[in-house]
Amino acid sequence: MKSSNMALSFLALVSLLCSIGCDSRAEVTGVVTMDGKPLEGATINFVGTEGPASVSRSDAEGKFQLRYKGEALIPAGSYKVGIAKYKEDESKEKEVAEGAGAAAGIPSPVMIQSDPRPPKNLLSEKYRDPEKSGLTIEVARGMAPVEFKLEK
Repeated sequence: MKSSNMALSFLALVSLLCSIGCDSRAEVTGVVTMDGKPLEGATINFVGTEGPASVSRSDAEGKFQLRYKGEALIPAGSYKVGIAKYKEDESKEKEVAEGAGAAAGIPSPVMIQSDPRPPKNLLSEKYRDPEKSGLTIEVARGMAPVEFKLEK
């Protein structure tokens, strides 16, 4: 009886210590470049081979940090990576005058979508799809920043 209580106590202690110190999440930071220059505004999509996914966007220096469920840590494991950069249309919406007010010379602004098609990816399509890009990474605690060197 004493040995089974001791074994249960030991397992409980190991479980507690692992829940405190055996975190299987990692911070992932990195940089994306295109032809050796920082790639601003790229969407970096990590898709875990066992489920979880994380998305980030690169800054003016091409740097990014992945987040998962609001935290700067993502589950450790194997990931496939997709990278895209979409053209931003400054005039996504426009005003048009229509209706009875327009006939009387009183503009009636109505917001409409200028283009219902999805934005254009400015990178080679080979990088966009994590399943086809060939970009993979193994996420682990204490890993160095990653670098994705893309070419046109």
